[in-house]
Amino acid sequence: MLAWASLFICVILVSIPTNADAQADPAAYGALPSIDAAELSPDGKTLALLENVDGVTIVGIYPLDGGKPSLASLGKLKARDITWAGNEYLLLLVSVTDRVDTTAGLQNWEVWRYLSISKDGEHMQYLFTGDGVFGATTTAGDLLHTLPDDPEHALIANLNDTFSGAMRMSNIQDNDDLYRRGWSIYKVNLRNGREKKIVAGTTQTADYIVDSNGAPAFRIDYDEDKGKRLLRRIEGVRKVTTIAEFDQPKGATAPYSFAMSDDDSVLYAFGYHGRDTLGVYRLDAATGAIGAPVFYSDAYDVDRLLRDPATSRIIGVAYTKHFPERVYFDKTFENLHSALSSALNAKSLAILSMSRDRRMAVVRANYADAPSKYFLYDKTAGELSALGSTYPQIDAAPKVERTAYDYIASDGVMIPGYVTFPRGGRENLPMIVMPHGGPEARDTLAFDWWAAFYAQRGYVVYQPNFRGSDGYGYRFRSSGYGEWGRRMQDDITEGVGKLIAEGVADPQRMCIVGASYGGYAALAGATLTPDLFSCAVSVNGVTDLVSMLGAEAEQSEFSVAYWERRIGSRFRDMAEIEAVSPLHQAQHIRPPLMIIHGTADTVVPYAQAERMRRALNEAGKDFEFVEMKNEDHWLSTGDMRTEMLRRSIAFIDQHIGGGPATAPANAAQ
Repeated sequence: MLAWASLFICVILVSIPTNADAQADPAAYGALPSIDAAELSPDGKTLALLENVDGVTIVGIYPLDGGKPSLASLGKLKARDITWAGNEYLLLLVSVTDRVDTTAGLQNWEVWRYLSISKDGEHMQYLFTGDGVFGATTTAGDLLHTLPDDPEHALIANLNDTFSGAMRMSNIQDNDDLYRRGWSIYKVNLRNGREKKIVAGTTQTADYIVDSNGAPAFRIDYDEDKGKRLLRRIEGVRKVTTIAEFDQPKGATAPYSFAMSDDDSVLYAFGYHGRDTLGVYRLDAATGAIGAPVFYSDAYDVDRLLRDPATSRIIGVAYTKHFPERVYFDKTFENLHSALSSALNAKSLAILSMSRDRRMAVVRANYADAPSKYFLYDKTAGELSALGSTYPQIDAAPKVERTAYDYIASDGVMIPGYVTFPRGGRENLPMIVMPHGGPEARDTLAFDWWAAFYAQRGYVVYQPNFRGSDGYGYRFRSSGYGEWGRRMQDDITEGVGKLIAEGVADPQRMCIVGASYGGYAALAGATLTPDLFSCAVSVNGVTDLVSMLGAEAEQSEFSVAYWERRIGSRFRDMAEIEAVSPLHQAQHIRPPLMIIHGTADTVVPYAQAERMRRALNEAGKDFEFVEMKNEDHWLSTGDMRTEMLRRSIAFIDQHIGGGPATAPANAAQ
């Protein structure tokens, strides 16, 4: 066993040009991360970086022996992730926003693809393209195995019968087809893109498990009629045997997901198994019986299983407390993780990739008050070299303090959250309340470019993990079901009240800002508690819950069941839903409002913002409207992130910024 913790590590810090004056510049914080991903090939000889340089996304492939690097600009493609498929090919996950002709009319869809790139940069090939690059289906598929002993192929699960060109998006008669067609396994040639179906799924098939050699071992199906999730062993080409069934009502979270152990004898089941929090359990691969827990926390959900980056075997689990935490079953990784975390003084550290011989590794160090940084570790040389910062342009900016802030709600529930303080003050500050999106997501204590920007401009930023947030167990998450605009919103406003009572926040200078669900919460704050806030900013936020549910019904029965479980029925509960829909409560808005929305948003359609604009005009309300042309839901371009920061901070400064406390902007109304 390697004794990583006893190694002497020399940290080599590369000097990166910085600009201290960038501390309050929207362009500095709105830029895409300088490094978005870093992956080392299994042989440890080649490093791949996903980089953003002057607004251009680049895939850089760097031979570590000093050979000529390969640099590829992606143009309008949105790069999402990179991974090595063996030593010869890099898989780049990309997406584009496209207009798709469906029975509901032309709609914006996000279309995903894998792009295979040879390590010398000479060959690039899209996978699963049919007779066009992005024409056959919207999904890139699920990478199952990289087949290290077969360098030109990988196993990918994808939708059935969509790649010959026979099934085109424009020919879909029912959007439910996308859900019902199921998944099959394809062996894909990474050089020429040709795929061969090796396991055929059914309309029920949702996922697969392959063994350590890449052989298909299990299939996971969902029987919608019975409300059952089925674990089935693959036996030969066509035969499957059901070995376990799990209840899964429509709209409910899947009870378990699965992975193989490194010796292929045990399945890891990832689920609740009678506890409130998600944990990892052993499951007998022969009988389907769930056995002893491998890991669980009483307070936090396990986020995912950790795999050896070089071999894909299970080596540990990840969960989130305040930072992403890792628990390793493998002592090699545990010792390396401990040694590097100490050397880098990191609040949390991720081993992103490692060579098969364990002599090279790429890691990312995370901090609360500074951007994450990437490093290359060389065991032979005993060196840890900096690859770069995610935001080198703000590394020299004065630090803002980010801290945990939990409080007890009026009904006795603990509501976690985080506060970012500006420099030089902790009392009577103008405050920006920034609820997260999702809503089944959560904020952490790790550096947040958006919150840091506002704090650099002199605002204290409060980010509550209201009930309904993810990561704290089923009871906490499900306690948000049916509580949009109600208990979930109360958790936000009660947290604000606590910070006011403690003297941190000036009650006369409060603004609520958010994106996606956070955008909805900002609009709900302006409509349901109009006297609390002096301004509100919604970015790609939901405005009409009834029409949102109707749009989900056009996608699939599963989708609408999921959202009705969380919001309510647009038929049975229409009056209650409209009572918490900003569109239907526009007449109650008092604070000035800014709506920012991307025209290419595929999650919350731009039409939601357009309808809100009409309602605000009819109600004679004070608002600004910012249309982000061709921008998606996630603000995937640096230009639009910068524009969002620039427009929002000007609006916030106008209404609550600068100088001594003043009367709220809506006081005269």
